[in-house]
Amino acid sequence: METDAVHPLVDMTYSFSWEEEPSDEQLAVLLHEVGDEVRRKQAECSRMLLQKIRDEYERAKIEQTRHAQT
Repeated sequence: METDAVHPLVDMTYSFSWEEEPSDEQLAVLLHEVGDEVRRKQAECSRMLLQKIRDEYERAKIEQTRHAQT
């Protein structure tokens, strides 16, 4: 039986098929893992967006300074 570190008693050897549905425990583990992945990606995207905003702000500030000096 393959188990998960967070849910050591859940058999995660399930292979999705039309004949058999996953157990509630398997679905709970999958949804938990998906939720973790979504939160991780959302945080990464937020950091990237914030960095792009900061970069653009600095670029605009430099550009404004150049125009003010001419």
